[in-house]
Amino acid sequence: MTLRATNRFGCVTLAALVLCAGPAFAQNVPSQTQRQVAQTCMPDIRAHCSTVERGGGRLVACLQENSERLSPSCRQALNSLPR
Repeated sequence: MTLRATNRFGCVTLAALVLCAGPAFAQNVPSQTQRQVAQTCMPDIRAHCSTVERGGGRLVACLQENSERLSPSCRQALNSLPR
């Protein structure tokens, strides 16, 4: 393989990795709605879910488990999340 072919192969490989990895990285970035829910529910998170590790939907699950004890504004914000 020539240097030019090797360089082209490397560029194609890099582009494929970036395109395939993009959606995986995007899943870890909170949406605007998620950020708004977190801000609205922060007092409830501190009160009922302070020991829960963030990520993987664990905070949302904790809030849902404690839905009876949540403030009305947090409950409404939580209901705005896509299911």
